[in-house]
Amino acid sequence: MTMYDEETETGPIARLDERFRAETTWAAGTRSSEPDWYHRLLSALVLVIGDSDIRYLSVNYALSGDEGLFSTDVVVLTDEIVAYATFEGEKGAEVTNASVTGLPRRALTSFGVAVSDDGTLAISVSYPDFARSLPLGASDWPHRESETINLIDCLRQDLVA
Repeated sequence: MTMYDEETETGPIARLDERFRAETTWAAGTRSSEPDWYHRLLSALVLVIGDSDIRYLSVNYALSGDEGLFSTDVVVLTDEIVAYATFEGEKGAEVTNASVTGLPRRALTSFGVAVSDDGTLAISVSYPDFARSLPLGASDWPHRESETINLIDCLRQDLVA
């Protein structure tokens, strides 16, 4: 599997990088500098999901005030796998515990949908040892709305599979 083709800037890592950069909290939090561990995270995600098409991706990168701490949550769904990563650290310090876990999408045990007064959807998903509310953060990805609707259809199918 080719992870990156420098001449054409294609491949799974380049596609994943494009998706990360559309995530609002990621773009804002890393505007001044890209974390040293970022490409290792992308590589670990690609090792888990392969070169499968990304059906849904959400990232939340949060800085903790003046303390210089950050937390990162990532969820990626392909046709068959849900991959997630959650880790914390000190901004600018080496992160050694950024690992990615993959589960079969059909291991979904439950999901729910909440609609806020402004019409925003929040989707809760539960897998063995993993539960999140999606989206993790805001996104400028142009296809986010259609991805979210498709995600609900996929989750419904996964739940009865």
